[in-house]
Amino acid sequence: MRSILLTFVLVLYWPLSVSNAELPRLPTYRAPIVYEVKVSQKLEWQWVSVGKVKITAYCANCSVCDTGWRTADTTYADYKKGIVAADKSVPFGLQLSIDGLDDVVYTVRDRGQKVQGTHLDVLMKSHWTARKWGVQYRDVWVWKQVEVETREYIPTTRN
Repeated sequence: MRSILLTFVLVLYWPLSVSNAELPRLPTYRAPIVYEVKVSQKLEWQWVSVGKVKITAYCANCSVCDTGWRTADTTYADYKKGIVAADKSVPFGLQLSIDGLDDVVYTVRDRGQKVQGTHLDVLMKSHWTARKWGVQYRDVWVWKQVEVETREYIPTTRN
């Protein structure tokens, strides 16, 4: 007798206690979105790794190093400008970053008699500093333009 009474009470009050917001909704169908892919090429400036390079040092206006106050591209030789001597195959004005050298961007502005191949010669403050540097092998990065592929996804409507 108790169970019948309970059932009756629940059925009687159920529509009054439940709102439409609490009723479960049926899932709606959504059509998949189709994208058109637009691929384009463009040039961007990036640091590109060259790898480990032999790096020596020299000083300006030194009789021992056999240098003057002017570089091969006629720039005043100042160690604060970040000047590097490189092989003839490396163009003047090329910008380099050398690992461990105070985050300075170096520029190729000089040539050297003994600087050949992947050898770089960094202008230092004094002859003593250049001698102390000796010969080191460091990672070098070159600032150059690289072709980069970009993709753009455009939503399209299909019937």
